[in-house]
Amino acid sequence: MTTAVLKNRLLNSTDRAFNERDYGVSSIVDFARLFPEDLEVDARSAPPVVRLTRLETLPAPTIEGSGSTDRPAPYKRIRPDLWRAAVDYRSGATYVWDEIAHLARVANIDDTSPALPTATATEMAGWRHDFAESVRSELNSDRAIERLDEWLRNSYGTAFLPTELRGRWSEFSREKVEVLLRDFFEGQRLAPPDDLIDASGEQSARASRSVQSDRPTNAPRLRDLVQRCVAVMTEKELTELRISPAVMLRATGGRL
Repeated sequence: MTTAVLKNRLLNSTDRAFNERDYGVSSIVDFARLFPEDLEVDARSAPPVVRLTRLETLPAPTIEGSGSTDRPAPYKRIRPDLWRAAVDYRSGATYVWDEIAHLARVANIDDTSPALPTATATEMAGWRHDFAESVRSELNSDRAIERLDEWLRNSYGTAFLPTELRGRWSEFSREKVEVLLRDFFEGQRLAPPDDLIDASGEQSARASRSVQSDRPTNAPRLRDLVQRCVAVMTEKELTELRISPAVMLRATGGRL
């Protein structure tokens, strides 16, 4: 595939969160070159092309009725809006828990919603260090150890880790974030959302953020709030107001 297609797929699979600069490079081509054992970059064509050179060997699936009682553990993930609030220390944004919309969002000016905890760069570095030390003795090649140390030293993303460690780091960091969030809800005497953790492996990032604000109990309050905001907006603010095409079609009955 071309590097443009590669980047688009990475963006789609990470809910637009992927950024090659998080890996210490300035282009998607340089990002692909971080994985010489797995990817081959042909920069002679325009645009450049990336080819997979090593296929991963996946474990055979458990066949029902085979007599084996072992089942793979379900994949777990933090709801994306809460995950972003907990780890987005680079932006400097403050996130709050909106009890009406039932979601995590960036704080507004004079926001009275409770501020969510965001791990600091120091805390994230500590998590990385603890993880690296917990798995170092299990690595059986100098190359894997070098890659782990480089990941730790440069704060690269998960994809830079040796293949066998990527899932384990995801689980390790997920548990850290879960503790951070559950402590927050307990401290605020709030019930955490039922979908704080998704163990189905099927929930998409968009669905996990969900249309919480479309719940029947919340929609009237949100609609009233929006109407009150529009009533005090200036002409300039009104011209900058963004409304999705789907909402416009509903509001006009399909006649624009």
